[in-house]
Amino acid sequence: MLRAAFAVLAVLFGPILVKPVERNLEFFFLIVGVLTAWVMGQFGPALIWAALREPWSFTLAVLIFGAGFRLARGRLDQLLAAIIPVLERKLGQPYVEYRRRVRGRILPGLPL
Repeated sequence: MLRAAFAVLAVLFGPILVKPVERNLEFFFLIVGVLTAWVMGQFGPALIWAALREPWSFTLAVLIFGAGFRLARGRLDQLLAAIIPVLERKLGQPYVEYRRRVRGRILPGLPL
């Protein structure tokens, strides 16, 4: 029980307190997951096989949608550039002030 509490505390506070952990969050969660499975006695061939077999559908979906957005990026940028003036007219002054504060951080390269 104490080991499980330590694992939960490491997952909750590790990324907040340790800057290298924050920069390498995925690797941190991988290590914490492996250590937790090992400490709890669940680490074995069945777990390794499930970890290798299960994420293929998610990986394939991410690759397909990532490639699709990459190919459509130019068109999406044009679409957003056309939508922003319409939003400015509809939303009025609060939106214009918000855009001035953000200064193009959301969509760099688009006119303010």
